[in-house]
Amino acid sequence: MPDMDQNNRMLFADNTQFQGSNDQFVNWQTIFTMDQNVHAGWNYHEWTLPADYPKYRFYRFYSPNSGGCSVNEVVLRGVETINNEDATYSCDVNVNIEGTETALNSVEYTDTLTTNLV
Repeated sequence: MPDMDQNNRMLFADNTQFQGSNDQFVNWQTIFTMDQNVHAGWNYHEWTLPADYPKYRFYRFYSPNSGGCSVNEVVLRGVETINNEDATYSCDVNVNIEGTETALNSVEYTDTLTTNLV
């Protein structure tokens, strides 16, 4: 976050939202809104219940205020999951090398061979 005086705090507090979407263009859902505790340095938002973990493909900061999304660094920690209960699941593998995306062989996950972290 930039240097945080009272004016900057008001720019972010109750205005800047962290949002998620699965289609990137239309349907953005607010995951959390920065509150009065926003400050310079690291700000945290932690989910304690697995049912509350956000499950979106795209994430963004949104604010109606100019400069309200001036965030310098974001770290997302978690486990990538696929919302699917089939016994097997095939997943395409794509790599991005210097701006060029290349499709590789797909990977098949099998429930009896894949770790369950529940």
